[in-house]
Amino acid sequence: MRRSVYIGVTGAETTLNKREYRSARLPSRSWPFNLRLSPHLSLPPSITILVSMDKARQTTDTTEPRKKKQKVKHTPEQLQAIEHRLEAEEKVHLEQAMRQAHEPLSDVEMISDTSDEDDDAEDDYDIMINQDNTTNPSQRPPIDRSPFPPQDPTPFQNLVFRPKDLPPPDQFRRRGRGVKQAYRQIYALYEEHKELTPPRTTKKTAKYPVNNPLVCIRLLGLLLIHAPTKAGCITAAREISLCQGDLDTLLIVAERTVQLLMRCFKVGSRGPTPTMEAHPLRTSFDDDVTTISREMKSPSELPESVRQKILYTRQKSLCPIAAEKCPHFEVAHIIPWSINSEIDKPGQLAKMSWGSNVWAFLKWYGDIDPSPLQGNGINDPSNLIGMALACHRCFDRLELWLTPMDPDRNPHLYNLGLHRSVRSTILNLSKKTDMADIGLFDGSPRPERTPIPNPKYLALHAAVCKIFNDSGAVWYVNSQLEHATSTMAEDGSSAWLLAQHLQLIDKPRRPQGRPA
Repeated sequence: MRRSVYIGVTGAETTLNKREYRSARLPSRSWPFNLRLSPHLSLPPSITILVSMDKARQTTDTTEPRKKKQKVKHTPEQLQAIEHRLEAEEKVHLEQAMRQAHEPLSDVEMISDTSDEDDDAEDDYDIMINQDNTTNPSQRPPIDRSPFPPQDPTPFQNLVFRPKDLPPPDQFRRRGRGVKQAYRQIYALYEEHKELTPPRTTKKTAKYPVNNPLVCIRLLGLLLIHAPTKAGCITAAREISLCQGDLDTLLIVAERTVQLLMRCFKVGSRGPTPTMEAHPLRTSFDDDVTTISREMKSPSELPESVRQKILYTRQKSLCPIAAEKCPHFEVAHIIPWSINSEIDKPGQLAKMSWGSNVWAFLKWYGDIDPSPLQGNGINDPSNLIGMALACHRCFDRLELWLTPMDPDRNPHLYNLGLHRSVRSTILNLSKKTDMADIGLFDGSPRPERTPIPNPKYLALHAAVCKIFNDSGAVWYVNSQLEHATSTMAEDGSSAWLLAQHLQLIDKPRRPQGRPA
């Protein structure tokens, strides 16, 4: 008796009987259904295994005669019509190639929708050609497709930025003293300046300056929405209320937030250190800055013993994002190591001032005590997480974040958040993976324990990612980085940029093609 089974693998037909199936010790016990066939097995006849991607099902017929394709005979009129159609298609392709040859193309192909203005310009050009009865490409009027003036550098990321609208006040769910009143002030200003820039902004249609009112107002509103703690939400609401609706003061507060949070967490934006001034509204913030500056200590490089402990003892060489063992495994700092780096060297007063302001802001907004993270405390395992190389790059660029599900009951479970640009291109994940559960556990032996990442640190990192991606302020930092690092500095201050690119070049790559 011959029976056939469809299985979800690729390969040629093969057969086996029930005794040989049992002797092969295949993983499935429900013979002969749900069979997973190994390509290294040689199976004799009795049951035919047909390859298919459909669900396993039982069939009765295995061999069907292949139908031969019948040649279609065309009449002379049909052949002439086909020839004219092919000539017309070839003419259209030739015109498109000639147009593209005379268009100014950018060095980076941007992923963005074509604006309506470009479409109108192309339609006008087609009408002009039909009227003049000419197809000379040199007579074509130039169409400006570049999103920036010629002096501006080329964008360094192929991202499409679609800032999100602020929800109305009746949908705002955060509670606290003065929180809702502050959000109403922000939303009123947001409705007033909403028409200044289009709601869907891409690199092809707009460029965000630092003092763009709509971006700054949206950023302050998201500070309230995505605050990692209740105390941080109240602190942000208090700063907004002290501005009393003055737009200029709100722009200063938003700019300080960009200089502190964004430059702190976005590792790629380590350009020149910004000059920090006194807080325009609160003297108590400056008092905390003075106190923290006395405790700041420069950390050393990550010790190899700590790195081995994180990678091989606690995580067993497993990346929690990719859920697999990775050959290129790296350790990422949640709170960046660069805040206190090289502050002991002479001439680093600006770095000391900026770092103390960052720690004061993290204390006020994220409820994080800066004392345990001073010096080599920044290399504590609670501030480290092992990731694959691609995940580490996304984590540092604020394109990947982990949101704690319940820090009190389940401090090891997180929701995975991804930027739309890396969901399908870098990590090859679908939209459903955005709310997947990620577990961070300690795999150390029982006598010794290795601390797992602190949920407070990951919650603050997730809040920063959501705020800057949803507000559109991340584009401002990217453009500023391009201006700051377009040329290497003569004094050697931009050597970190060269070292970072050389490190990426030195990474071993997987050989292409099949082995000989």
